[in-house]
Amino acid sequence: MAAPPCSPAPHVLISYETNLSVVKKLYYALVFMLLATAGHAQDKGAVTIIKKSEQLTHATGWKQNRSTDKLIANDNVICDKEIQRTDSALIGGTPQNFGWLQTASLRYGARKYYMVYYFRQDGHFLHPETKVGWISHTATRFLVVDSSEYVAFRREVLAKRGGAHTLRSRVTGEILDAYDEPALLKAVAAAFESVEKKTALVYYCFNARTQVFEGRDIARLRMPETCITSDKLGTEFFETDYESFRKLLVEP
Repeated sequence: MAAPPCSPAPHVLISYETNLSVVKKLYYALVFMLLATAGHAQDKGAVTIIKKSEQLTHATGWKQNRSTDKLIANDNVICDKEIQRTDSALIGGTPQNFGWLQTASLRYGARKYYMVYYFRQDGHFLHPETKVGWISHTATRFLVVDSSEYVAFRREVLAKRGGAHTLRSRVTGEILDAYDEPALLKAVAAAFESVEKKTALVYYCFNARTQVFEGRDIARLRMPETCITSDKLGTEFFETDYESFRKLLVEP
């Protein structure tokens, strides 16, 4: 007796169930891959701080005055004339100034990095052509290097041999106004993405040296800046004692 018209033949039902099982497996596999990829991207995009150094909050800035040939000293500013701490326009308009300088170890994805970052006075003139109407603000700038570069830099620069040592990176940027750590870490993540997308073209450098000078263990350094202008450690620099500089460099 023939099967009723609306009842599928047994071999057709088996084929349908088998195909449905395959489709379900493919669907769940695809969902799993998408979730895994999204999770990996999220993990890689998040930057976290592992450990921070002590802050360097004071260093003497030295620069030679071309008219007098004398070295001019200022607290936390490199300028060829004496600056009053109340002169916000002169301080903020001087690239090499800082309120504090610090280093930290970071985690980005599965890798460890190190960051040099500092807080500075900044600003701009409302009328730059006449230098009238100075508007003050602050900024936190950073430079990030990989672990091996930092470890080698720290080892060599603390040896007190007198030679200059440099950290060089395209992972750089800044945040404006009051210091905000979550905003800073987001800016660092964005800087990593810019390098990965090959849109970050400018290298920044952090230069420093340690030496024995007139019987004192000292360190000379400059705040992170474009590498084009960074080769001034012999004539325009910040100076601090060796121990303060050592504490500035977070231990690996």
